[in-house]
Amino acid sequence: INSLKVNEDVFEGNYSINSGTLTPRIYIWDDALPANMLKNVVILANFSNTSQDIVPDFPYTGTWHDLMDDTGSTSISVLDTTDPITIASGGFRIYGNAIPETLSNQSFEVNNVLKIYPNPVENTFSINKTIDGLQVYDITGKLIKSFDGTFEKGHGFDISELTQSIYFIKIKNSSGEIQSAKLIKI
Repeated sequence: INSLKVNEDVFEGNYSINSGTLTPRIYIWDDALPANMLKNVVILANFSNTSQDIVPDFPYTGTWHDLMDDTGSTSISVLDTTDPITIASGGFRIYGNAIPETLSNQSFEVNNVLKIYPNPVENTFSINKTIDGLQVYDITGKLIKSFDGTFEKGHGFDISELTQSIYFIKIKNSSGEIQSAKLIKI
């Protein structure tokens, strides 16, 4: 997610957030970008404790790609922009009108996976490795909180002041490698 935010021009464009319920929708777009580039992003989330059918209100019909699929091979065909999409409790979907360069050119390392526990979290979470800093980003990619310094494996990170939402954390280890993961705040 962070790589998309940093590398894709659409995230420098406009956005709209439809919230106030447990099923918010976020729209990100840049009309100045050509149609063959990632120029529209639709984010759907479900913060309720049951599965929900969410009306996405896609900006137009056509093929929408699952931006959380690292391979770029998962997509849906949208024939009606108001056909609901079922999202499990605590789940979210991020769709884009095109496969971004970020996904198509990046190789992903599966060793040394970053794990957050507990997740979902109420107040304090820990991670499974020693790190040299941690940042918390909201679903739009905005930096919300930073923890600076070196933290041992199992250190507790207090996020009790954050609102109930989906966040992304980015860490840097002592080798300078950066990893990210999804964090659900309940």
